[in-house]
Amino acid sequence: MVHNLPATPAFRDERADSPISEFALRIVVEFEGWQLYVVGTATLISGHLAITARNVLDYVVRTYGAKRKTDTYAEIDGYELKLYKVLPGPVYRIWRVYTAWPCATDIAMLHLGLDRTTLPDEKIVWKQPIPHPMEGEVR
Repeated sequence: MVHNLPATPAFRDERADSPISEFALRIVVEFEGWQLYVVGTATLISGHLAITARNVLDYVVRTYGAKRKTDTYAEIDGYELKLYKVLPGPVYRIWRVYTAWPCATDIAMLHLGLDRTTLPDEKIVWKQPIPHPMEGEVR
């Protein structure tokens, strides 16, 4: 199949301190010794919960491996899956993915815990995308 892709890219790199970084985070496979591989993005949808494309999770398992425990459960070994959040300052928050649930659709849910941050005593105020109101809806 031939694709007619435009000469101008539809996506462009976003600065690390862009306002979208409040809720759109980089998914990173992290090995010891600061070997980092950015594999996709995830969006915060509530406290300690993010959503990503299922194919991102499938790519991580296929590329970096996982030990299958049962038909519905696998455990990663030798690396960690992290979400990196960069805010103005710069302020860094690195979230560890503790559990991932692939869904029947092309999404996966990620349960997060704070791994490390540049401001350990700061109270975290969770932000997530605000849906655009539907026609006729009052907010």
